[in-house]
Amino acid sequence: QTLVSFRSKSKDLSTFKELWTAHGFRTSMVTSPKPAVSVYLESCINPSGIDVSKSSDVIEGRNYLLYLLGMHPNQKDESDVEETYQSGIKSVYCLLQFCKKLRSVRESDMQDPRIVEILKDWETGLSTCTNAVASPSFIDGNKADADIHVTNLRTFASNVPEILSNLISTLMTIDHSLHKEQLIHEYDRIEYRNCTLANACLQRVMSCVNDVDPSSLGNAAATASNSKKKRGEWIFQRVYFKASPPGKYLPKYERITIHLNDPSSEGEEGVLASGQFIFLPSLTQVLRGAEMMSTS
Repeated sequence: QTLVSFRSKSKDLSTFKELWTAHGFRTSMVTSPKPAVSVYLESCINPSGIDVSKSSDVIEGRNYLLYLLGMHPNQKDESDVEETYQSGIKSVYCLLQFCKKLRSVRESDMQDPRIVEILKDWETGLSTCTNAVASPSFIDGNKADADIHVTNLRTFASNVPEILSNLISTLMTIDHSLHKEQLIHEYDRIEYRNCTLANACLQRVMSCVNDVDPSSLGNAAATASNSKKKRGEWIFQRVYFKASPPGKYLPKYERITIHLNDPSSEGEEGVLASGQFIFLPSLTQVLRGAEMMSTS
């Protein structure tokens, strides 16, 4: 709820900074050479300026942001939550996102009885556990509930390849102008952007509304209307890790500096501003390495 409350506010850097500060992160505003917000690594370990024990909403919001940065305690071990995400949750989540995209640009095709028949049992079964992926309920530290969700999701995940294959072949039957490569490319794009748990959390924070060209799915007619939609909330453009000053290790200066989309960007920055930013899969290892140095 604390994260959702920021959606109604202006999407400028000061509000973005406020989002992190409200969840116990020490922050600073960068003004040169380009405006950005820095989040200090120490405050990812020890909350700054808030009493997290007094608000479960703040705890959930903070946990979500820690997962986004790859800095949640459950991400210390590769065999922990990231392995769970990779082994079952990711494929389920990506197929759900793929269907969501298709319904936004090919609504009539997705209402075809043949498509409904392919998806209905799978989606109905998922209705009781998708919140485990789509909200902080999976990552709030309640291991018993999370284990139940994970077991269910792994069962559904085993059916994803067959459902995806049937979905694509049936869509091509409905509309002969569609090509298999088009649809697979869009699914691969979604899978790429959600390649780790940190990136799945990041994509939700960026909240890209129109992050796919409808014409890429064979529906040029939808392009004009969808192009008027707001592109997103906060679009990450670049993220840098600023290490301690050379020669003297001072962990309090280590920070993650986040540059957001500049609508006036052109060239290379314009490409990044289109919502294509993702974190490296090694994000956790990089930042946890810095944390280990600060505690040694």
